[in-house]
Amino acid sequence: PPYITEITPYVKTGTNNIEVQVINTWNNRIIGDLRYPDEKSYTRTNIKYKFSKDNKLLKSGLTGKAEIIFVKSNE
Repeated sequence: PPYITEITPYVKTGTNNIEVQVINTWNNRIIGDLRYPDEKSYTRTNIKYKFSKDNKLLKSGLTGKAEIIFVKSNE
């Protein structure tokens, strides 16, 4: 981060809505499954991992605000 993307082709005159989708980290998902083994597991993998249910979860998601930055075009 920070991640930047060009949205000009998607913006129209008037009101616009922007949706930001955020997902968790893979290790957090595995640790979550290990903490609640009686619940439905979300992960399926054949890769060996070194996580345990006692590992701390990593910081994930939006860690700051999303911004739209306007830039004048030279065209």
